[in-house]
Amino acid sequence: MKHKDVEQKIYEEFNQKKPEIFQSILEQCPKMNEAKVRNSIWDRMRVLFHRRSFTYSFTAIVVFAVLFFAVIGVGPNQNPSVYSVVAIDVNPSLVLELDEEDKVINVIKNNEDANIIIGDMDLIGVDSDVAINALIGSMVANGYISNFTNSILLSVRSEDDLHKDEIINKLTAIINNILSGSSINGSVITQTLNVEQDAEDLAERLDISEAKAELVLRIIQIDSRMIVDDLARLSINDLNLLLEAKNYVLDDVKHTGNASDLEIISQATIYENIRTYLNLEESDVVEYDLELEQEDGLMVYEVEIVTIAFEYTVIVDAKQGTILKTTSEAIDDAEDPSDDYDDPIYDNILSEEEILELVLQELGLTQSLVQDLDFDLDEENGIAFYDIAFVYNGQEYELSVNAETGFIFSNSNDEDGYEYDDEEDEEEYDNEEESDSLGEDSIVDEEVLVEDTKIDEEALVEDTEIDEEVLVDDTEIDEEVLAEDVEMDEDAEFPENALTVEEISILLEEELEIDLSLTVDLEFNQEIESGVAYYQVGFYYDDQEYEIEVNALSGEIYINSQE
Repeated sequence: MKHKDVEQKIYEEFNQKKPEIFQSILEQCPKMNEAKVRNSIWDRMRVLFHRRSFTYSFTAIVVFAVLFFAVIGVGPNQNPSVYSVVAIDVNPSLVLELDEEDKVINVIKNNEDANIIIGDMDLIGVDSDVAINALIGSMVANGYISNFTNSILLSVRSEDDLHKDEIINKLTAIINNILSGSSINGSVITQTLNVEQDAEDLAERLDISEAKAELVLRIIQIDSRMIVDDLARLSINDLNLLLEAKNYVLDDVKHTGNASDLEIISQATIYENIRTYLNLEESDVVEYDLELEQEDGLMVYEVEIVTIAFEYTVIVDAKQGTILKTTSEAIDDAEDPSDDYDDPIYDNILSEEEILELVLQELGLTQSLVQDLDFDLDEENGIAFYDIAFVYNGQEYELSVNAETGFIFSNSNDEDGYEYDDEEDEEEYDNEEESDSLGEDSIVDEEVLVEDTKIDEEALVEDTEIDEEVLVDDTEIDEEVLAEDVEMDEDAEFPENALTVEEISILLEEELEIDLSLTVDLEFNQEIESGVAYYQVGFYYDDQEYEIEVNALSGEIYINSQE
């Protein structure tokens, strides 16, 4: 069977069957590396010379001349030049060199795992899409790609930039198709492969692929707090998780899907474990925050818990749950960081006012509209930086900013960022403004308390004070209703025949296909507006904030911030 026939056989099989049966597909095709043995040109000349008819054949003289000139270099090019390069990194790392027709002309295996993936396949002369089918299928069959480690780094270089983009798009689609066929929710990181000297040197020093070295250097360029050696120890899936958590803006780097977090312990579990470790009751905690980070080549959670008296910072192995480091500081000391400023690291830092001015100018925001502004000065690997959080037009911003230069390391709301969510909550914010608007004939005295972007509203409606306390799941809720051109009955109460919190929870779990026991900051508020009773439900799940309104009688979902 010729190479072309073999290509077609593999291609058809992979488009009809799942990669789990990769081995059976190969068994149906002849092993490519058992190609027909070709004699050297000298062997063929020797056989030709020994034929008796050669001496008498004028044609033989012509043949001899052709062979002679072929030997000295005249004739067709036997070694086609490399036009494009495709590097694939999971844990197996390999490189395909392609000609102008995207056929494989060379395969470079960067590690022993690549040898396992290649096996006895001979991919020379095979179309790149067929080769990728075979390679990704082999990685799935051998357990290198699964729902636990679903990330692939695809790096491409080509003599033609347009052709490079075509290769990236084509191969990304092929990879996603193969993985979805195996019930794997894959994530493909794509980047332009430049192969600069720094990347080559780093790859050689740390024994990693040049493609991975380039990705690491791109991260270091954006965030100087990171350490090259630490990033190089991370797997491709862990690097993908880190990029998503930081929302870095990386040139020529994109991704599809999301990195698998099945090896990562959930934030809710980590928080409960840390609270138990610190011997804290839920009521002791004023506020807390969890961030997925990397430290010394490990994926970790940095957990901050604040009580009335102390502020705790705990570093936890995100996969094992092992507590790596714990520090605590009295609140009085935390509020007066002047002692920390004695460290030489902080000698040349800009003030909070200067940093805020630079940040708002860079983001094109107006200072008068900034709410709930919070600054936290810290250092990492000798780099001083500010963690800044604020609310602007209803959107939460979290930034890390170089304290000396004002350079923004990461911005949770950067539209060009790696993990920016295109689905904004603008509609939700507009609805909130509309529901909070007051009728012209209403005289309202409104006091709004804001703490961690959660708003308890107290209002006087038509000189009538409504003070209502409702107990929901042991949570006391102060609730007051605002009306817009509607006369409120001061005796209005939440209907007795309303669905219970438990019933609403079941409806939400079925509708959203999530487990509410895994959520953080779950709250149920009973509301009445325009005579309609509904539940306002808020929580965090999988690092996403949900705010939902549900009809208290029918269970119909009015608003879902994640839709």
